Amino acid sequence: MINIRKINITKNFFIKLFSFFFAVFLWFFVVNEEKTEINISVPIEITKLPQDYVVEGLPPSIMISLYGPRSIIQILTGQKMTKTLELEHIQKGPLTIQLTPESIAVPSGVKITKIQPSKLELSVSRFIKKEVPVKLYLTGTPHQDFKLVDTEILPPKITIYGAEETVEKVKSIETPPVDISNHADTFNRIVKLDFKDLGFTSEISNLFLKIKIEPEQGNLHLSRIPVVIDSDLEGVHCVPKYAEISLEGPKNLLKNTKSEDILLKISVKGLEKGQHYLKPIPYIPSGLYIKEIKPLEFQVVIPDENKSHEKGSKKDAKQR
Repeated sequence: MINIRKINITKNFFIKLFSFFFAVFLWFFVVNEEKTEINISVPIEITKLPQDYVVEGLPPSIMISLYGPRSIIQILTGQKMTKTLELEHIQKGPLTIQLTPESIAVPSGVKITKIQPSKLELSVSRFIKKEVPVKLYLTGTPHQDFKLVDTEILPPKITIYGAEETVEKVKSIETPPVDISNHADTFNRIVKLDFKDLGFTSEISNLFLKIKIEPEQGNLHLSRIPVVIDSDLEGVHCVPKYAEISLEGPKNLLKNTKSEDILLKISVKGLEKGQHYLKPIPYIPSGLYIKEIKPLEFQVVIPDENKSHEKGSKKDAKQR
């Protein structure tokens, strides 16, 4: 037994001796190495949180001060450190978590000298969802002589998720401002909802908007519109020679419409000689509508060709 022990002790003796002295050297190196202190940001991660609960007031990270050998500190700065909070058995209500140096794992030889904040004041609530309507926020006014007729939001309602105390207070969601200044026609737009700092979120963030803008309607009355007889015969005339017309339509078209833009024409083709009561055919600018023409009918006289010729001969004789 004695010989076996001697063999075990002396086996690889020089390797063991070198390892011992190397360890002692490293220990002295670490102990006597220049010390340094730095501040690093450590993200906070939550684990084991029940599905129907949400935590409010949690900062994204904490700031810790590390003191230790420069070489180890440099290694730590290149690694990702996190502070994990296990919240498996939490209950609804306020929650205070004290952060101590012992609660954050660091290598041997390194000390945590400061944690900011050292205490987390949190609030635990039930996680609920709720459907709320979306309201359109419009600014400005349409172009002159145009008006806002209708708006459409798709979807008109969205489902929001968050802490019960926050979500229950939400009655509606408002879109970002949509400026309709100087718009003179219908247009579509996609807007993005921003839930930042609201305490809740939604699976839907993009909304489709349709803003319907149309011209304002108005009326225009014009008088002394000449009535034109469409005929190659001499002496054909109508009574009265002028008409009045009332138009309706977009104000932007009406304001530029004049009497010379209107044509009232009566055709006598195929009609026999004598008196006829006829309605004129109106020609008006596109986009306008006729509200009324006065008179509605005109007395059109088609004279006898012989009589017209005799009158013309007598007139010529007198001139001679």
